[in-house]
Amino acid sequence: MKTLVYVLFLAALVSNIVYTAQSIGEYKDVTHYQYAITWAPTYCKYLIHDHCVPNLPDRFFMHGIWAGDASGRTVDNCKVEPPIPIDLLKKFEARLSKSWPPIIQGMTAFRLWGHEYRKHGVCLKDWTATNYLNFADRVSLNNNITKLLETNGIKISSTVKYSRGAIEKAIQTKIGAGFSMYLGCQQVGTLYYLKSAAICIKKIDGTKFLNVYEFVSCPQRIDPNYNNCGGGKTEEENIFLL
Repeated sequence: MKTLVYVLFLAALVSNIVYTAQSIGEYKDVTHYQYAITWAPTYCKYLIHDHCVPNLPDRFFMHGIWAGDASGRTVDNCKVEPPIPIDLLKKFEARLSKSWPPIIQGMTAFRLWGHEYRKHGVCLKDWTATNYLNFADRVSLNNNITKLLETNGIKISSTVKYSRGAIEKAIQTKIGAGFSMYLGCQQVGTLYYLKSAAICIKKIDGTKFLNVYEFVSCPQRIDPNYNNCGGGKTEEENIFLL
């Protein structure tokens, strides 16, 4: 059963947000980072079905911090890294178990964090596993997108629909007016169910601290499956937040 669940998890990594990744990335291509988050209710209902951790709260969970290029694609697998030492993971366990827990049954936290670092974190030049895990924890704790939406009137409902523009404006109160982001939805007929988001950030130039960052606009993507919420209709109220 654990093997089946892990296979389902790997498939969901592809289908959840549909971020098209390069097979072999290069540091020179990285222009920004993406704070990728998953809306658990839609993810669990439509993509994982009965294989999510029971009784998950209705909120966004961090998927990872990903390197991105000028076209918005993720830059992956820049080098081969050995698994993160267990002793190092244990040092982060108390912190990351709150800010970055796994939501799939059978997926341990250590395996999730290790996978994300060895695929995405290795493309953040000069970053060690310690740098990556510290940064992920900082970004997740400082950017509670679930609370941000609620504060701006975007609330969980099976009857009330929202426009893409309204959701973007709510998030922009945190990241900056006019800044673009990626919103992924599960489409059912003519309706959309929010399942993921990615906010773009970059290290502030000139600072020696790796975990000091600023928000930036995400590059425009033409992949219709990558940023599909609302079906291109910014102001039509056709998105549910389950």
